[in-house]
Amino acid sequence: MVGFYGSRIRNYLEINPLADVDLYFCRGQGFDVEEVPGRLNGKKDVSARLIPSEDGFYSKLGFDSLKMQRANRMIIVSLKH
Repeated sequence: MVGFYGSRIRNYLEINPLADVDLYFCRGQGFDVEEVPGRLNGKKDVSARLIPSEDGFYSKLGFDSLKMQRANRMIIVSLKH
């Protein structure tokens, strides 16, 4: 599974996923976004990354934008592993 902007995940850090999960967080989500990926990366089958962009960029920008292209590359690389 690939997930973006999962800000409510911070309320359920004790849950362990039953499948591989790639999560992408951005700055400006209204909580300490730096802490959550670090805690999630300690879990089995979880990869959490901080994308250098602002909250909501993936739904606001065009697919040809540089930020979108970078994010898509990160996703493709993670899916190949």
